[in-house]
Amino acid sequence: MLDGDMAEWVMINLGIDPVTSGPAEWREAAAWLQMQKESGTVRAYYGNDYLPDLQEENLTASMAWSGDVLYSNVWLGLDMEYVFPEGGALIWIDNMMVPAGAQNPVGAAQIMDFYYDPENATKLTEWILYMSPVPETQNLIQEDADKNFDLGYKGYASKLEATAKSPFLYPDEEFLSRTSFGFADWTDETAEEWDSIFLPISQS
Repeated sequence: MLDGDMAEWVMINLGIDPVTSGPAEWREAAAWLQMQKESGTVRAYYGNDYLPDLQEENLTASMAWSGDVLYSNVWLGLDMEYVFPEGGALIWIDNMMVPAGAQNPVGAAQIMDFYYDPENATKLTEWILYMSPVPETQNLIQEDADKNFDLGYKGYASKLEATAKSPFLYPDEEFLSRTSFGFADWTDETAEEWDSIFLPISQS
């Protein structure tokens, strides 16, 4: 997989902080990726299309996103092991933002309130299987599991319970201490330079 995540994951494991990185560090990571590709260590650098090959055992190993691993293991029942890289892993977040000068900022705030409501956030978390900014979701997912156990839906309930206990969704401080955010100082210029360094690797 070669997008921003792959390049930054390599930086982390080369001892480079992606947050403060620049073109010199990007070239160092790119050289490592190119060496890995030329040596035959990797079949290819994938985009989002890596998962079917991994699930169908056409790949032995791949960089993977936590939600994909959780979905594959718990909800599809595939025997897929997650190995935390020795040097650390990448963490990311999506953000809801209201643009400056928005015509309806109150409406935007109401939408945010809707998504941050614990019950709604729980439904989202059970569906998308990525970390929620609403801590109450963990207990509410467990409550859903308990209800389904009581109703006799043991298979579904077991999956919900495993979801509530997943370190991918609810990591402890030790887990988080081994993760790093990626580069965020994006401008047209930095994006152009990044692409000039990394795109030739994935497109060659």
